[in-house]
Amino acid sequence: MGATLDEALFNAEEALRDYAVEAEKDGRPLVVPTALESVSPDIGSTLVTVPLLRLSGRSVRANPTLDEGVAAFIDGEARRRRMTRTAFVEWMARRIAQEGA
Repeated sequence: MGATLDEALFNAEEALRDYAVEAEKDGRPLVVPTALESVSPDIGSTLVTVPLLRLSGRSVRANPTLDEGVAAFIDGEARRRRMTRTAFVEWMARRIAQEGA
């Protein structure tokens, strides 16, 4: 649930992560995900994947070198979304992970 699709996906990621942590604590195996090809969503529904990103709670320093135009895009989008550059890059990584590519 969420006010926007992005918010709903973020909340779904958190719920999946919480499920995985609890399953591990209880010694239960994780449920095997359903293949996208075998799911038929109702008309008007949106089918998305939710990646299981296990957060360590520990930050690491990354110092990527980017094309100036790419960096300007990242900074502009981060400002537009009222995010830090780091938060935006993490958000982009989550969206790409969602695509399952």
